Amino acid sequence: MSDEWSQPHCSFEDAERAQLRAWVKLSTRAKIDFFEEMIELAYLSGALSPERLALRDAESLEPRRDCSSAHRSKNSQQ
Repeated sequence: MSDEWSQPHCSFEDAERAQLRAWVKLSTRAKIDFFEEMIELAYLSGALSPERLALRDAESLEPRRDCSSAHRSKNSQQ
């Protein structure tokens, strides 16, 4: 095996920075398309099923350690 394949050409930080710069350069439409695809993938995988969302919502209604409610209804704010 040659040295060409054993040594990385850039560090992880360099690659991460380049990836972030590429993301910033993307158009707004491309970013929206990406997020729509992620939502569709999550939905198709079952991560956004009503049952799972209900579990998440139930957890947000549990009392906090400071005895305050994590979620307040519109009626309680009036």
